[in-house]
Amino acid sequence: MYKTLPLKAWYVILDDDSFLINESLGQILSHLDPSKPYYLGNSVGDFRARFAHGGSVVVLSAGAVEALYQHHPALVREAELQSLTETWGDRLIATTLQKIGIHIDERFNHFFNGEPPALTKIWHDRFCTPLVSFHELKQAEQMRRVGTKFRDRQEKITNWGDVWEMFDGPDLAGFTDEPIRKDWDFVGKPGPGMRASAGIDSAKRCMRLCMKHRNECLAWRWDSQSKECRTSDWMAIGTQSRGRWSGINGVLAQKLMAKCK
Repeated sequence: MYKTLPLKAWYVILDDDSFLINESLGQILSHLDPSKPYYLGNSVGDFRARFAHGGSVVVLSAGAVEALYQHHPALVREAELQSLTETWGDRLIATTLQKIGIHIDERFNHFFNGEPPALTKIWHDRFCTPLVSFHELKQAEQMRRVGTKFRDRQEKITNWGDVWEMFDGPDLAGFTDEPIRKDWDFVGKPGPGMRASAGIDSAKRCMRLCMKHRNECLAWRWDSQSKECRTSDWMAIGTQSRGRWSGINGVLAQKLMAKCK
């Protein structure tokens, strides 16, 4: 069965609402030997089955595919049958590979992204790191907009920090004079590196909590109804969010941006 597959150095699996940045992925893979069994992506799940999130893009080397298809055809047939009823196809890939001793290489997690541009978490330690993917581009116009941005882009490699300017994030220097923005959220979805504080009575107090970690905290958000403050070690272009007040640590963000130039 393996002989029916196209003979390639690398195999890429992605969802239909994912966008792959070919140049960034190409740069990363150029440093790896495809004859070795690599399984790459954004790892999710617990200790029972750490697997590459399909929406963030999954990458398999020729070595991994050959090890499975040439030497374990019975496992391939078993997985094909399971795939007919399996909800999480990306997890099935992982559990099948685990049976032959191939596990996701989590050293490469930080290149893969499972969010659309507006919600992409630009971590303080990733500004100058190549970005491989976007996800949840569920509407045709969203996909078209992202495709147009990259069609017109001159630079060959896209880093996480580039997302801010490419997708019209506000001027970072402007947060010096206007640090608090009403009805907006620059934090977005929860994740590691987020701190939540209850009973915070004002947006200014929430901002000060972020500034206590001024060398790591990049964004903060205060909810006027719940009185909850969330600070994060990333920033996102964000979305409109009525009743919330939010801001960016502009000094730190500009400093991190400058390192990439």
